[in-house]
Amino acid sequence: MSLLSGLLSQAFGREPIHLLARRDKFFPQRFRWRGHVYNVQAVTRAWTETQRGGKVKRYGFRVYCHEGSFILYEDVLRQTWYLDAQVGLR
Repeated sequence: MSLLSGLLSQAFGREPIHLLARRDKFFPQRFRWRGHVYNVQAVTRAWTETQRGGKVKRYGFRVYCHEGSFILYEDVLRQTWYLDAQVGLR
């Protein structure tokens, strides 16, 4: 992460989001956060975090929306989605 994007990043402490649609049955396509609907224009990074033994713990996504970039996670164990940070505010 660049110094500029690090300065622009805001941690939100895992605020829950409501996933409204997926692309290709995996990637986030549209979500609601704080009453606003965000349409994902692109997924710029995706990664998997595992527990000991290789079991998937969560999937992470850096997504670009018209309003800016966000770090989203799908918690596989709890079957929930949350926003971890907003980066590059518009």
